[in-house]
Amino acid sequence: MWHETGPARQESLMPRTLAEIELRSEEVQEVLDAPPAWLVRWGLLVILLLIVLLLIISNLVRYPDVISGEIMLTTQNPPIKIVANSSGKLTKLLRPEGDFLSSGEVIAEIENPITNRGMEYMKSLINQVENFLKNPVTPVDFTDSSYVFGTIQGEYNALKKLCMDYHKWSTDVYQPEEIGNLTAKIKQYRQLIGITEKQTKISLSELANAQEKYQTDKMLYKEGVLAKLQFYQEESAFRQQEQEVENLHKAATQNRITLLDLEKQLLDIRHQQTETQRNFRDEIMLNLHAIRNHMDNWQKSYLVTTPISGKLSYLEPISNNQFIQAGEFVFAVVPEKEEYRGIIDIPSPGIGKVDIGQQVRLKFNNYPYEEYGQVKGAVEKISLLAKEDIYRVEVELPNGLTTSYNQELLFVPEMMGLAEIITEDLSMMERIFYSIRSIFDQ
Repeated sequence: MWHETGPARQESLMPRTLAEIELRSEEVQEVLDAPPAWLVRWGLLVILLLIVLLLIISNLVRYPDVISGEIMLTTQNPPIKIVANSSGKLTKLLRPEGDFLSSGEVIAEIENPITNRGMEYMKSLINQVENFLKNPVTPVDFTDSSYVFGTIQGEYNALKKLCMDYHKWSTDVYQPEEIGNLTAKIKQYRQLIGITEKQTKISLSELANAQEKYQTDKMLYKEGVLAKLQFYQEESAFRQQEQEVENLHKAATQNRITLLDLEKQLLDIRHQQTETQRNFRDEIMLNLHAIRNHMDNWQKSYLVTTPISGKLSYLEPISNNQFIQAGEFVFAVVPEKEEYRGIIDIPSPGIGKVDIGQQVRLKFNNYPYEEYGQVKGAVEKISLLAKEDIYRVEVELPNGLTTSYNQELLFVPEMMGLAEIITEDLSMMERIFYSIRSIFDQ
């Protein structure tokens, strides 16, 4: 059977199709010439109602405009990271994670050349030496045969020798006896000077009488009443009395000179004693100061202590005999009962929409928000200046770490997450209006 194909077949079909169309068009035309009046009226009304309904819905349906950023959770007084000051093995891990620590407590000890028992002995020794300085007659008990002091050994040996020498000097009886003898001599010479002064007064009184008698005898001799030999004898007695007074003055002067010499000797001995005591005390205090400095350096280098009170947190898995590097952060201490704060970094293009008091939704990486919920916050502070086009926004958490699912999250220092700042709660109509306005502005 032969079939027409190609253009010939198309041409044969076209007239028939057009004829059918023309016939149908007449029927359609009849319908169009007389459309139902209700369709026209109600159709327009329905369209108008749909438009109004869409406008109402677009005005009622609102959804927030948010600015997102990475948030780091901290506290008002931020956690303190504790760094290891020396490299070495952890010989003693004294406190487990989660323990509450008081300021100054030791967390761990790093391997070092000085034993901890030696340092404890050194602390008690310092107290003994301080008491020894108040009463050097009681010796210090140096029971050090089983201790190793490392870098402190030199100062310790010097301190030991000084304390022993000071005790020996303090208990030596020679100087006290010498001082006692000089004091007794001084007392006796003062008594002797007093006696001499009394004798001088008596001699001066006798001299006055002798002088008066001499003057009388001299007048009698001139008048020829008294013989020459007798007058010479009376004059010789008067001169002897004068000589005796002079001798007493001389003896008193010599006694005073001797007394001054004895007093100077006593002063020199006491000064030497004071200087020796002061030198001993100064040397001992200098050694104690040097030992304390070594102990402080030892504590800073080999003892890991907390500078504040709070809960202990391990920054990495740690165990005894684990080697740590100097400068490595190994622990953190989180202050107890602190208000939580979030720190968000916002680029400068979006900071204009952020304002104080705006709501913030927090989703932490450690706690998937689909399971745990979100934490609510509010913008508390915005930095005035940007650093490398980044503004710092602080967020307060009025409900703490309680989520929208009423779950309490466990705080971890510097916990990271996503923060969404709700800057504006706009309707669809407002957003369409802003879009149209921006088109006209352009």
